[in-house]
Amino acid sequence: MKIKIRRRVLFVAATILIGVLSGTGQAVELSTPPIGPLQGLADNIYACQIANMSDVNQTVRIQFFNVNGVLLSDTGDVPLSPLDVVGDTAGASEFPAYCKFIATGKKKDYSATLQVYKFDVGPLVAIRAE
Repeated sequence: MKIKIRRRVLFVAATILIGVLSGTGQAVELSTPPIGPLQGLADNIYACQIANMSDVNQTVRIQFFNVNGVLLSDTGDVPLSPLDVVGDTAGASEFPAYCKFIATGKKKDYSATLQVYKFDVGPLVAIRAE
């Protein structure tokens, strides 16, 4: 009887521990709709950017995909401090494309966008990731 009770206690404790550990490592995903080069602007630069709006350190990953779902760029896991921003860029020849963001925490912890820039002008368009 003592052995059965100990096994149950160990099983319950292990189940709780696994639940707590897996809850802290959950990932959220955000993505933008695809956007192509703006007409007449062959020198567009595209930037996927994500800001950590929380008050704790997070880990993020930024991926560029073309409209066919082919991965064009992947930052891998990047640490992101509170209120800091990280991004990845690509030239117009890679597009139409979209950004995908994979991060720890909750969606409300982030503000993420796909932005189109023109040399010597600045940002032209920004699309928010959902």
